Amino acid sequence: DVYEDATNGRLNGFHGPENADAFTAGFLQGAVEGSRQSVEAQGKLAEQLSRQGALIDQLENIVRGLENLQRKNNFAKTAEAMGTPAPKEATETNKEEEEEHEEKEKEKEGKLRIDFYMEAECPGCKSFTTSVLTDALNALAPHIQLRAIPYGNAQINGTRIRCQHGEEECEGNRIMLCMFKQYPDWKTWFPPFKCIEESSKPPRNVTRKCLSDNGLDVDAVLSCADGEEGHLLHLEAAEETTSLSPPHAFTPWVLVNG
Repeated sequence: DVYEDATNGRLNGFHGPENADAFTAGFLQGAVEGSRQSVEAQGKLAEQLSRQGALIDQLENIVRGLENLQRKNNFAKTAEAMGTPAPKEATETNKEEEEEHEEKEKEKEGKLRIDFYMEAECPGCKSFTTSVLTDALNALAPHIQLRAIPYGNAQINGTRIRCQHGEEECEGNRIMLCMFKQYPDWKTWFPPFKCIEESSKPPRNVTRKCLSDNGLDVDAVLSCADGEEGHLLHLEAAEETTSLSPPHAFTPWVLVNG
């Protein structure tokens, strides 16, 4: 447990390897300009429809994953009650994906991987972020690979997410997820993340200051959080959190090296 290791000093010993003629001429010019604008508008519409279609496909894949996970959990419970072992899932491998995974693992080799399962308005998560986690990062930054997964104890029904501390927490989760997506390096996103967690105000109320003070594009992050992409990222966080084995019992929930 990274909390116990940080508080009793064991982490300090870790080591390891970063947007008329005049009238005719005017009429023709206007017609050409109108045609050009119409073509541009049609092109933008096609681009929007294509992007929306991709988002819908992604959403459907996530929903199917959640449904399969729920069916698997239900089967496992039934099998346990009947004394029948659940079947092992078949796995399909892809050589390119394996090679990419191996490359990423080499980059992370020697680093302490911390997966922080949390939720934006959780008092314990705020305390952990601003104390133990901050101290560990200050001491071991070159040796740490950090991820935060904001979903925590939320509940999901289909594609609708109900957060433990209300809609403001869901909004905060989406803001954080969009920030992580747009700025993958934890050394970039952690300062504004900590700034949000330090505040007693709802995440939305402090996001603009926390992000802009650290040089991040506030409008891009909020546009993501308020749109379909933010909801999809929240669903992905839900899928990852509910897939934990053993399942998380509370938040903050911290895994070190898996």
